[in-house]
Amino acid sequence: MASIKTGPLGQLYTRFLTSPTEDVLHPEAVLHYITSLTSVHKDKIISHLEREAVCYKKKEQRVLSSVESQNSCVLEVATTIEFVHSGGAFLGGIDDNFVSDQTVTAPIVSLCFFIVLLSSLLVSMVLTRSTISATLCQF
Repeated sequence: MASIKTGPLGQLYTRFLTSPTEDVLHPEAVLHYITSLTSVHKDKIISHLEREAVCYKKKEQRVLSSVESQNSCVLEVATTIEFVHSGGAFLGGIDDNFVSDQTVTAPIVSLCFFIVLLSSLLVSMVLTRSTISATLCQF
């Protein structure tokens, strides 16, 4: 099944996920993982995402559904992940022996809130990654 088409806010968010850079993050950005109660603040988000890439590899991401309003979007993404070394922040605290070399496909729901402020777009992304929660971005 092909991915569905997303609107402009969903496209903006998926571009950030594909290529996250610190220069687009708002100074008060925070990323919350709901499943492991892990929070990462702006100055450490990019290095955190780089460390996570060592723990697991995203094999496929396919948008299942997308809903947008003027200032927010919700994306449900079927994500196939191969755990390499550990569960990372997705499955913090679970012994590596249970997850290493395992591949799973899970829906990841991202709730993204966009706020226009002084001609720059501030993005507050609450990522319920079936589990991730909240980031502020500036585009």
